[in-house]
Amino acid sequence: MFRFTIRQIEIFLKVCEAEGFRRASEALGISEAAISHQICLLEEQLGGALFCRRRGAAIQLLPEGEAFRDAATQFVRQGLALGQRLAPSPAAPTCITIHTGPHLLEDALRPALPQFLRRHPEINLNLVIPKTRKWLKQAILADKVQGALLNVKSAEELPHSQALAQTDMGIYACPTIAARIRADPAQPIDLILPNSDHPDAASQIRYLRHAGVNFRIAGHYPFHDVAIRMASEGAGALVVLSSIVTSLDPSGILEEVQKLGVWQTRLYLSPQLARDHAEALRGFFTKAAQKLSDPAPDA
Repeated sequence: MFRFTIRQIEIFLKVCEAEGFRRASEALGISEAAISHQICLLEEQLGGALFCRRRGAAIQLLPEGEAFRDAATQFVRQGLALGQRLAPSPAAPTCITIHTGPHLLEDALRPALPQFLRRHPEINLNLVIPKTRKWLKQAILADKVQGALLNVKSAEELPHSQALAQTDMGIYACPTIAARIRADPAQPIDLILPNSDHPDAASQIRYLRHAGVNFRIAGHYPFHDVAIRMASEGAGALVVLSSIVTSLDPSGILEEVQKLGVWQTRLYLSPQLARDHAEALRGFFTKAAQKLSDPAPDA
């Protein structure tokens, strides 16, 4: 069909690129004699010379060789394009959005995320903080979210979810304030609370009132690490999960003044997710959550 072979075209273009048989031979890993033999065959099959050869001088393309080089380059490009057109396109990764809390996001999920994404390039995982927990609960019941991972005090807060781990909730303070609270438990506790626009602000106040904690507001914080620093420096006591204290107060400055109950880390995954995606996500979230707290039985 053709008056040349694909291999001959490859060798010819490499000679043109390298501007000589010797460098082409080094690039292709074959002998210079083999290069010369293939070029001679190509010229014989085409019916004319492609190069001007002079003893002691570098070879040069003849006008016929330049024209054939341009045509051969176009031929190779079209061949590559044809192969790509027939090859199946790689599937685009599936975008999955999971709602989670600031503590889990920063201290458990983000550190483990690079390894997960390397192992599962088919998943484009998007981790976001929900608008409010009330909104998230309603969205789950309506099957309008793909998943959620939260620390909650009861399974009712995250419907259709399973428990992955558990951690204690308590009031923590620096030694000076802790001693003051213990000395006069009837006095209101000066607490540092989340900013009003923090996703956990309203739920934390409701939780404190339900638990019967007598408190007054001593300040506000935007992030957990800021809260731990403020409490360590004596700005007030802090209502916080023990896993947060363990993560952000490794020196153990803060003392637990009062236990407020056990919270669970619970996971919800939409039944609409593909099974292999759901299994990969469940394994990732289980491992990450249990690094921060003790395992809890499934519920």
